[in-house]
Amino acid sequence: MRLATISVLCVGVFAAPVPVFGTEHEVLQGETDLFADRRAESVENQNLVGLWDEPEDYMHLLYSLPPTRSRLIDRIDESGEMSGYDIFYFSNDPLLSRYINAAILANPGVWESEHRWRAAMERIPQVSALPDPMVNVTQFIDEIETRVGPQETILSLSQKFPWFGKLDAKAEMALRDALAAVEQYQARIRELVASVKRSYYDLAYLDAGIRITEQDKGLLEHFADIAQKRYETGSGIQQAVIKIQAEITRDSDRLLMLRQQRESMVARLNTLMNNPPQHPIPVLAEMVVPALEFDLDRLYALGKANQQELRAAKYQIEKHDQQIRLAKKEYFPDFTVGFNYTVVDDREDALGKLNPPEGNGDNASAVVLGFNIPLWEGKLMSGVREAKELKYASERAFHRLENEMEFSVRDGVIRAETTRDQLDLYEKVLIPQAEQALESTQSAYSTGTLNALDLIDSERFLLNVRVAHARLVADYMIALADIERAIGTAFPAPPVDMHEIRRTNEQQSAEPETN
Repeated sequence: MRLATISVLCVGVFAAPVPVFGTEHEVLQGETDLFADRRAESVENQNLVGLWDEPEDYMHLLYSLPPTRSRLIDRIDESGEMSGYDIFYFSNDPLLSRYINAAILANPGVWESEHRWRAAMERIPQVSALPDPMVNVTQFIDEIETRVGPQETILSLSQKFPWFGKLDAKAEMALRDALAAVEQYQARIRELVASVKRSYYDLAYLDAGIRITEQDKGLLEHFADIAQKRYETGSGIQQAVIKIQAEITRDSDRLLMLRQQRESMVARLNTLMNNPPQHPIPVLAEMVVPALEFDLDRLYALGKANQQELRAAKYQIEKHDQQIRLAKKEYFPDFTVGFNYTVVDDREDALGKLNPPEGNGDNASAVVLGFNIPLWEGKLMSGVREAKELKYASERAFHRLENEMEFSVRDGVIRAETTRDQLDLYEKVLIPQAEQALESTQSAYSTGTLNALDLIDSERFLLNVRVAHARLVADYMIALADIERAIGTAFPAPPVDMHEIRRTNEQQSAEPETN
């Protein structure tokens, strides 16, 4: 098998850095040293040496290998920013992109998967090599007398040669295993990206909930002042003051609960980035919801072409094709070629000394050719049937994964579309109505037309609507992240067709150089 040196390319290029906004700036500055340490650690551990010599037929696979840290590191500065567009994941938030990149660089689970696919690739030269040659030394205790002298030692060297195509089939199987491990590595990264996004969006919801609740508490405190003044002037009752104070206490309790949940989510996000759980994360700004149209058929097609689990399953089917090929070749014998060299001493007996024979004491040599006999047909047939059953199982696994992908895409689209409709309802109807109702109730309360219970009801309705809206925004973004995870490529797609650029680069690299 003719070989060529491999180098690992990066499929992803990343989102252009955007200036960090107000409340995040100080914390981001404080994170720079920590991120630089992570980057230095990645540089120190990254092995850029070629892994093995690859068949020329598989040069195109260089362009489907994963975005390893060697390429990510090259694009990251000391603060964690990247340059260029991204085809690996979608993000319209510079801080989210920063956290995703940090997680890809430092997450131990991703490191584990990377080492596993590198180890799988090292299996290829092992299984494609000839068996080790054998050297035998036979030293006679009682020398065998021959006409030309006693045989003292026999030296033999032999090499086994498997039947034509057996080693090639084993190499092809190992290659498919390695490529499947590459896809599992990419799937691990994509699952990490989705996990970071989910945690980030949940954290953004909690920050929005805290912000809304603090605003509501401030509004209630304003109402409490009004109620207290009305009570002091005799135009109000003490019960109104007590009820509003009770609502303020409820908001305080809600804030405690939200802040506790925020600490847990911060710890979760830091764990994904391999940071200390208590590492500070700034208060997140409100999320920008992208306006999207969902083409279900196109999403299915993207999933079938890009989802890493499906690609790994295809490689397993190809592997078992090669296993069937290998099992059929077991019907043919393996050959052993050897060379024997026998050390013969001079005859020391009286007759031999008196009349030495021709060739007395000459050493002997011989060429040996042997082969095994594939005699037990039942064993051979079982090997073929086993390989075929494994292929059938892999094909069923592929169809199962395809069905699960389509379900995940459909489920994500349903959630996203439903959530988007709810967001439209909240933004166009419910929130304006709740705000208008509160303003009207507040005016009526000031004139004494309505009581404190009416005011609290309007305030509580607006609070619930705003919190529910923040939850819907997070759910919508999580649904997009789940769709992206299901199809195995960036969703929404980047503004330029980076896939086409990569194919062009592949074609150019395949063209012979001209002087």
